Amino acid sequence: TVLNSVLLKPLSYPDSDALVAVWNRAPGAPGLADVSGGLRLSLSMYVTYTEENRTFEHFGVWRVGTAAVTGLREPEQVRAVFVTDGTLRALAVPPRLGRWLSGEDQIPGGAATAMLTYGYWQQRFGGQPDAVGQIITIDNTPRQIVGVMPHGFRVADVDADVILPVLIDRSRLIRPGFAFFGVARLKPGVTIAEANADVGRMLPIWLHGWPGGGTQFYESMRITPAVRPLKEDIIGNAGATLWLMMGTIAIVLLIACANVTNLLLVRAEARQQDVAVRAALGAGSWRLTREVLLESVLLSVLGGLLGLGIAYVALRVLVAIGSTGLPRLDDIALD
Repeated sequence: TVLNSVLLKPLSYPDSDALVAVWNRAPGAPGLADVSGGLRLSLSMYVTYTEENRTFEHFGVWRVGTAAVTGLREPEQVRAVFVTDGTLRALAVPPRLGRWLSGEDQIPGGAATAMLTYGYWQQRFGGQPDAVGQIITIDNTPRQIVGVMPHGFRVADVDADVILPVLIDRSRLIRPGFAFFGVARLKPGVTIAEANADVGRMLPIWLHGWPGGGTQFYESMRITPAVRPLKEDIIGNAGATLWLMMGTIAIVLLIACANVTNLLLVRAEARQQDVAVRAALGAGSWRLTREVLLESVLLSVLGGLLGLGIAYVALRVLVAIGSTGLPRLDDIALD
């Protein structure tokens, strides 16, 4: 069930195969690379890729942070996802209430807005529809709630409370600031190889289009594109571990089946005299076979029900306590 839910099922986004994570490689600057081996994006890259790309239907960048919420009972620190226009459009999950954050929301000095995730909406607003339109104070800034995302929605695999817009002042953007994850929805028929080629075409445009640091320094970084499926980004290294665990479980299952088979063969040998007496008294082959078949089916059904019951309880415990390094935890369910 875990293998199926984490690795085999598609991501819980519409047409999730078209979603890609946009990274760069920078072999000349290993200190700037993320632990996953890639270089994150800057806001100037976001602007360049948004305006110049030929392969993305929607493109946005995002990062994870915290925010202080006041005015709702006691002040609290919540987990926030900061997104640009295009991030939610790329993921294509419509809000449960209200609207997505848009490009107008990321203009400095404009109307301050925010979105709530389903869990935080239930926790702090009791699931009331009139939460949309209310004012919530986040980091000492009054923000209007413009939407609520549906149950189970996450940006990649991040479980957040609020979704906030990234404020962008284009006149102050510079090359660096590689702090953002990129996500894009490919246009129909576009391959990842074509997307990588498109990003490679845009990198010189970015390099010569923005200030900040010497051009030679960034050329020495040898930045190249590294677009890959979003699912690969979310799962990470968990796939190899899960397949290894599945192989081990399969071996244990085969051993258990062999043991049960041996027990049934021993039982059948012990009942040879009983079968011979029944046959001598006129019992037909179907009647003798039916009894053995009934016992086997009964054993299989009881064993299967017991296994499903244990799996159901074990999975609920696993999801409740969480598991470090196991992605898509909320998607794990019996199929």
